[in-house]
Amino acid sequence: MNISICHTHFKKRRKISHIRIAKKKLAEAAVAAGWEEVEYFDMSNDLRCSFLVMGRKVTEMLESGKYDDGAMFPVLKRFEENLYARVDQVCVCV
Repeated sequence: MNISICHTHFKKRRKISHIRIAKKKLAEAAVAAGWEEVEYFDMSNDLRCSFLVMGRKVTEMLESGKYDDGAMFPVLKRFEENLYARVDQVCVCV
C-alpha cells in the first residue's frame, strides 16, 4: 500500500464527505440479523488506498497513450472514474 498515493489523492481530489456509522450500531445490527459472534475491524483506510492504487494504475495506462485509439479507452476512462468515486463512498465508522 502506497500511503503517498492516498495523501496525494486526498489533497487533489474533491472534498470527501463520509457517512459516519457507529461501530456499536453495526455490531448490534449483525446480532439482530442472527450472527452470534460479532467483531468489528475497520478496513476503510485499506479499502480507500486499494481503490486509489488501482485508480492510479488505470490513470497511468490512460496517460501512456497506448489506448487512445482503441475501443478500450472509454472503458478504462469509466473504470478510472468509478475507482476514484469509490474512495469517497467508503464509510468511516466511529
